[in-house]
Amino acid sequence: MKAYRILIADNDPDALRLNSDFLRSLGYVVVSVSSPEAALEQLSKATYDLAILDLRLRDDTDRTDASGLEVAKAAARNTPKLIYTRFPTLPAARDALLMDGHELPPAVDFLDKAIG
Repeated sequence: MKAYRILIADNDPDALRLNSDFLRSLGYVVVSVSSPEAALEQLSKATYDLAILDLRLRDDTDRTDASGLEVAKAAARNTPKLIYTRFPTLPAARDALLMDGHELPPAVDFLDKAIG
């Protein structure tokens, strides 16, 4: 059986470790990164079955930070991406899930971290 590869990008080290450990316990191959640059690098050099990207990947205190969504828009359109955040907004969800001139939207889902 194929071991699915998942990229997780989150600037919160505790969330990154917790989510990575959980997915590994389920048998997934997980690569963890903590910056938009590292996420873009990984998505350009390897194939992933899913990328889980924190919306505010650069700075949780910056209300304008949407660097995780920028990664989703810029990288590997054929890789399904999930945006998750502690700071969900309707405009961010819309930007993540609506078509933007490509065949696929930047993300396949948009989740609030508080929900779990």
